[in-house]
Amino acid sequence: MECAWRVNGHDVEQISDAVEFAFSMKGKPTVIVADTVKGKGVTLFENNVNFHGSQPKAEEWSDCYAQLDAKIAELEG
Repeated sequence: MECAWRVNGHDVEQISDAVEFAFSMKGKPTVIVADTVKGKGVTLFENNVNFHGSQPKAEEWSDCYAQLDAKIAELEG
């Protein structure tokens, strides 16, 4: 049985399944590799290394919030 899992790091269900699997592998080293996208969910941030350790300009915040609010509504809907 493999002791390495590669998961979508933005999918809570995949992460949970991988962690549950890892705990079941008693006495064997286990690794979980979570593939992620920097800034996922906000187009201004996605894969933009310029936002690592910085923040948007004042005029950019409203668009960021609108994108996040839309995603929250989608998940709750």
